[in-house]
Amino acid sequence: MAQRSVGDSISRVLVMYGVIGFALAALGVSLVANGSALQGAITGGFGGFLLWSVFASRNNSATPVIERSAIRRVEARPPRPPLARGYFVVTFEEGGKERRRLILLPGSMSGGRAEYDKARDVLTAAGLLTAT
Repeated sequence: MAQRSVGDSISRVLVMYGVIGFALAALGVSLVANGSALQGAITGGFGGFLLWSVFASRNNSATPVIERSAIRRVEARPPRPPLARGYFVVTFEEGGKERRRLILLPGSMSGGRAEYDKARDVLTAAGLLTAT
């Protein structure tokens, strides 16, 4: 279902996040103007967070296949249980633009550290990741 609705692009998701973020921010401003400062601040904060997420994700890609020759660099982000799972940021060129693809690994409840170590070793052996 995700492949049909989103496909290989995240633009639809970013547009939805942008519309929802803008609506929440506008509602927050309206609430503050009508005297509900706390509700307005919380609602506007959620809207601002969504708009910031759209801005920060504008160069991300959901492409399932990346040609090895297009890869510019791979950054490892180790897991920090229980807050964050390990992931890799693959920076590559797509259509003349530099794009990023996040490769998320299982969380700490699913053997995430072991999976991160295996994936890091494979990427290092392939010459895509310098030893970390």
